[in-house]
Amino acid sequence: MIDNFEYIKELLEFDSDDTFYDLQIIRRGKDHPDMASANRTIKSYYICKLESIDHLKDEIIKLCELFGARAYINVAPKSKRKVAMLQMKYLAERLYDGDLKKVWKSWATSTGQCKSDKPRWVVDVDFKEGMTEAQKDEKVLSIIAEIESLPPDGTKLIKTLNTKHGKHIITKPFRLDAFRQAFPDIDVHKNNPTILYIP
Repeated sequence: MIDNFEYIKELLEFDSDDTFYDLQIIRRGKDHPDMASANRTIKSYYICKLESIDHLKDEIIKLCELFGARAYINVAPKSKRKVAMLQMKYLAERLYDGDLKKVWKSWATSTGQCKSDKPRWVVDVDFKEGMTEAQKDEKVLSIIAEIESLPPDGTKLIKTLNTKHGKHIITKPFRLDAFRQAFPDIDVHKNNPTILYIP
């Protein structure tokens, strides 16, 4: 089990009424090979205040356990106004093209496409089977040291979170091309969620 609820709460900032965070419970095809599609979204939440995380925690855990799913949250704050504008554009384009198949997903699609004014990147570190705790720590520390040495200047590390097979290092943006020269096998996600809960 991975429970990052308390760590995630430390990352959420609500600067205005316009701010929200996107949280999804997803049943992954990797965990359920019999599924017809790669992934299935069980439920989406839009977190507009910190207290919502505590209020929803039991429900999120129960749904994850019931469906064998994972809870993810994007820790880069989104703007309700920007998402609404993207939604209007998305709907107008679909209506113009006569494509009404997925207009009901317009808010979720627009939320996923919306870029944050405070981007948070997820550096996805997987550990090889058989690695000792010391080796895992050394790997994470070497990746963090490389990130911190890259432009732009200033501290980029925000948090490290446990995943099923490693760590997510949450950072501010950095020179990705230079990082990939040092760590070509490490995935860096610019607008992706991190793990909130895995049963």
